[in-house]
Amino acid sequence: MKTIEEIELLSWKAIWLAVQNGKHCQVQRAIDEHVERFPTSEQDLVRLRTIHIVRDTQRQPHEVQSRIQRVSRTIRTLQNGNFNASRQEESHAS
Repeated sequence: MKTIEEIELLSWKAIWLAVQNGKHCQVQRAIDEHVERFPTSEQDLVRLRTIHIVRDTQRQPHEVQSRIQRVSRTIRTLQNGNFNASRQEESHAS
């Protein structure tokens, strides 16, 4: 079973991969799936925040690639059981 952290990371990875592919419908689908994970009362705010982050980054291919690599690395760390919650992690959203 995946942890909440791993699910969150996989969600962001799906968003960044869709952005990298450049297909608007894939980006929208990835964002929709990401937003649906949150309680209904928080979904509007999550959607706005996610769209803002994507718009700020989507025209920077090197940054998108960097985020994909970073989230992949963190997922592997979680899966290997080497995740240290006290260590300062960079946000995969921003």
